[in-house]
Amino acid sequence: MKIVKQTLKYTFLVAGTLCAIFLLIGVIVLGQIPSEKEIRSCMTTKLYKVHLCPGSPQYVKYSQISPYLTKAVVMTEDSAFWQHNGFDFSELQKSLETNLKKGRYARGGSTITQQLAKNLYLSKDKTLTRKGLEALITMKLEKTLSKKEIIERYLNVVQFGKDLYGVKKAAQFYFQKSPSQLDVVESAFLAFLLP
Repeated sequence: MKIVKQTLKYTFLVAGTLCAIFLLIGVIVLGQIPSEKEIRSCMTTKLYKVHLCPGSPQYVKYSQISPYLTKAVVMTEDSAFWQHNGFDFSELQKSLETNLKKGRYARGGSTITQQLAKNLYLSKDKTLTRKGLEALITMKLEKTLSKKEIIERYLNVVQFGKDLYGVKKAAQFYFQKSPSQLDVVESAFLAFLLP
């Protein structure tokens, strides 16, 4: 009887400790998920320290970006962007198969929304915790923003060269043009530059 009581005591102690650990992890993780207000407001991105503020002079609205560029970026980065809910499971499967076959990380499967989540709120670390946070933030972005807002924000923070972030700076640096003036070839060139 004494052994049963001790076993129950240790079982409850272990279960209680595990519950406390999972609760703490949940609080930490949920504390890193941005609110809808935070997603829509001005911020400085965590990954590259880019200031993102819709309405600021450096920010370019979707309607002011060449449709050639948005099409080139979607085609090269995430061809199912307009159809999926933040995750392209067929691309993830292809990446997994390629990476397993090569025995290393050789191919990514991140969507534009996942890349935006990483660029805005996360680090470059390739840990399961960061990938889990990326997935949760991706779901929040897809719930909060329209697809046009997602691609708009992505193009305003993505890197187009060393220390060159955002479509406005890239269009000016490479072509001395505004993003709306980019032609097919210029748009393809910028899409090619994306990491």
